[in-house]
Amino acid sequence: MRISTAGFKDLNLALIPRRSHSDKYSNGRVLVIGGSADFHGAPALSYSAAYAMLSAMRTGAGYVSAFVPRSALMANRSVSPCVIVRPFRSNILSKADLKQIFEHAGRSDSIVIGPGLGRRANSINAAKSIIKHCVKMNKIVIVDADAIDSGANLEELCKNVVFTPNRIEFEREFGAVPKNKAKAIKKVEDTANKMNACIMLKGHETIISNGTSTKIVRSKSAALATMGTGDVLSGIIGGLSAINKDGFVSAVAGAYLHAMIGDILHKKFGDHITPMDLVERIPSALKEMGAN
Repeated sequence: MRISTAGFKDLNLALIPRRSHSDKYSNGRVLVIGGSADFHGAPALSYSAAYAMLSAMRTGAGYVSAFVPRSALMANRSVSPCVIVRPFRSNILSKADLKQIFEHAGRSDSIVIGPGLGRRANSINAAKSIIKHCVKMNKIVIVDADAIDSGANLEELCKNVVFTPNRIEFEREFGAVPKNKAKAIKKVEDTANKMNACIMLKGHETIISNGTSTKIVRSKSAALATMGTGDVLSGIIGGLSAINKDGFVSAVAGAYLHAMIGDILHKKFGDHITPMDLVERIPSALKEMGAN
């Protein structure tokens, strides 16, 4: 197993410069599926899908859209006039939404599913169907937050399915994470092999493995330990993977970029940052780091 610390080369590997005659459809298409009526009362959570959308756009994707609950439709649309937001048929994701989501997923390069989704049985079952369908279509799928519940027991996954659990979500689905660092890395690697997928265990030291290669991303601060920042990370990975078509490469690059921006913002704001601070800093951070 190859284990190394992620760095700028990993970020640059994921970034592909736009061709001069390209258009929005050829620059990567991302579909975000998230939100639920359960979280509508909390603005930061009802905007989960919007955070993912905006970060995908800021990372360079040419076309980004989302499906969200009807009750959160206007809240998500109000975040930016640039986002394309469509409603679920009700206030939660359900099987009634599958036909329209399959249609849009077929025209997308990567699918981000899970931010703010909720853990109702109807939503989890629908998310499971979406993940299975997207894998069959050879799409890159970033499985985040509550959607991790739906994907944890699926068979016939692939390395371009990226699970992004924090420690609590990981332990709920895959078992306890050892306190010993080497054993924790081994646990993530074994899980990636068992799932035949890419696993990202988020934390101060984020571990990303596809079962063959493992990368470690270290943060210098705890600035990212606040709600909504994980949605931004999912969007970044979605945007990168829509462009370069590699889930593992994008997960490593996304986690590295996310951590670097968090450290940059910490120097200015301390631990008092918001998800939108991260989103807005993506372009300038990429430019400052000299990325493609």
